[in-house]
Amino acid sequence: MEITFYGVRGSIPTPGPETIKYGGNTTSILVEDQAGNFLNLDAGTVIRKLGIDTQGVKEEIYIL
Repeated sequence: MEITFYGVRGSIPTPGPETIKYGGNTTSILVEDQAGNFLNLDAGTVIRKLGIDTQGVKEEIYIL
């Protein structure tokens, strides 16, 4: 299983130079299991980047 944290900021995005180290996007966690299934927990403000990163994925990505 692989877990990728795309955003961890809670409910208010705070992107900018002062949050570059830890990120400023709201919560978004992508989980991929060993079979290649994807589950996104809370799409958050980073949904666009997630879409770009998973463009080649042919499987469905489920979002909660």
